Amino acid sequence: MSINLDELQSIGQRRLIGCWEHTSTIMTEGKGCIIRDITGKEYLDCTAQAWTLSVGHSHPRVIGAVKDQIEKLANVFFAYRNVPMLMLAEKLAQINPEGLNKILFGLCGSTAIEGAMHLAMRYTGGQDFVTFYNAYHGRTFTTIGMSYTQESFVQVKKGLEKFVPKPIRVPSAYCYRCRFGLKYPTCNLLCAKFVETALQHAADTEVAGVMLEPIQANGGHIVPPPGYFQEIRRICDQYDVPLIFDEIQTGMGRCGKMFAGQIFDVIPDIMVIGKGLGAGFPITAVVTKEKYAHLEQGEWGFTHSGSPFACAAALAAIDVLIEEKLIENAERMGKMFMDGLTELAKRYPIIGDVRGKGLMIGIEMVKDRESKEPAVEEAEEIVNQAMERGVLFGKSGVGLRGGNVVKIKPPLCITKEQVGQALNVLEDVLKEVQS
Repeated sequence: MSINLDELQSIGQRRLIGCWEHTSTIMTEGKGCIIRDITGKEYLDCTAQAWTLSVGHSHPRVIGAVKDQIEKLANVFFAYRNVPMLMLAEKLAQINPEGLNKILFGLCGSTAIEGAMHLAMRYTGGQDFVTFYNAYHGRTFTTIGMSYTQESFVQVKKGLEKFVPKPIRVPSAYCYRCRFGLKYPTCNLLCAKFVETALQHAADTEVAGVMLEPIQANGGHIVPPPGYFQEIRRICDQYDVPLIFDEIQTGMGRCGKMFAGQIFDVIPDIMVIGKGLGAGFPITAVVTKEKYAHLEQGEWGFTHSGSPFACAAALAAIDVLIEEKLIENAERMGKMFMDGLTELAKRYPIIGDVRGKGLMIGIEMVKDRESKEPAVEEAEEIVNQAMERGVLFGKSGVGLRGGNVVKIKPPLCITKEQVGQALNVLEDVLKEVQS
């Protein structure tokens, strides 16, 4: 069927519910770190399409594995088991941090977070969760309640209050904008210690879990200081409250280790992984220790949970990450990005802070370095102009309209030349925006 660009745009305007700030760009194909739109224009994809394509667009081993599996069995109801599902469960048990060897498969990050919450609630008998300022855990009724990112996200919850839970929110680690007005290390990790205060005084019921991202993603790529997670781990152990890591964005090599928790030398009780796990195919997993691995009969299960083709894609993606040393490449290329961005910050005062681990990097834009007023409009202009020049960046953080933090999260196969291209385009844009 032949259809032109104008007809496609018309379909989008007439048929799609406008629940997202869609661009008019229609993407058609991708390979490695490059994606093309319907006009043939190429972009260096420093978003990995919502951070899902850790091994790159259309990796031949992933596509080959999916083709082979679909020819045998495209889907089977989750009540039956299938070979790729069982093989992936075993593979995850091998690569996960020690003890996290019991697994639930899900469809998307939001449902997987709910699975983690189910496990924690059944173990503790509790109803309340401790979550953090700037957190993001999903877009189902439950997970928008657990989330609290920029001001614009709060609007998502209005009118849904009957079905949206209210967690115990505590200040997150955010050294650039400390909630307590302190400085590390003289702060004595008050933000971590405040979790203990919440456990003691803020809950009306038993606390079911403490849930957080090892590095906050939508909140602005916020990296906690040394010792933070050791203190959180101590508190959870003392009160026998499960520590839940949302590694949907940080896991699968993104931060220079298979999982971000390994960077901070802390093992959670329950961990949620997704996005990069399926290399573009829809699959997530909740992994946990034996003591938490208990649900009521019929409590969990979705029609496509652990689908054969998605599990086959994930198996191939894990092999690619390991055999092609993409995790090591993420660490090297991340350092190259960070070095380049640190140099740019010396020349462009609109850059207030540069932070990240591996290929999960945030550049916080400010109108003034003293006041730290968020440069929201400028961040938006940077992302838009970079796209015009053929580089896709993301955006989140504090402030309205998506925030003031420019995000760099390309496929882990990005090359030195492509890192250089991204940095050059970013500098060209900074010259215009700051002038």
